[in-house]
Amino acid sequence: MEVDAANVEREKAGTMAEFKERSGGIRKRIRALAVALHTGAEERPVEVREVLDVSAGRMNLLRLDTGEVLRFRKATAEDTQLELPPPKGSRR
Repeated sequence: MEVDAANVEREKAGTMAEFKERSGGIRKRIRALAVALHTGAEERPVEVREVLDVSAGRMNLLRLDTGEVLRFRKATAEDTQLELPPPKGSRR
């Protein structure tokens, strides 16, 4: 009988830990939604790419979903160097 009681207590502890983890995740999501509601903005990952703007001489960091320029920096000589195709017959 004591063995069964010990098993039940271990199972209870595991279940309680699982509920604690789940409720913590729910509370975290509630806080994030409250901040988004209060600020009118929500943070989430978006795809971006650095693109050379030759006419302005700068590299733009663009959001791929909206095309918005998030930031820019002066283009370096390395940024403006075009990549040449490998010579014919090379195994690149």
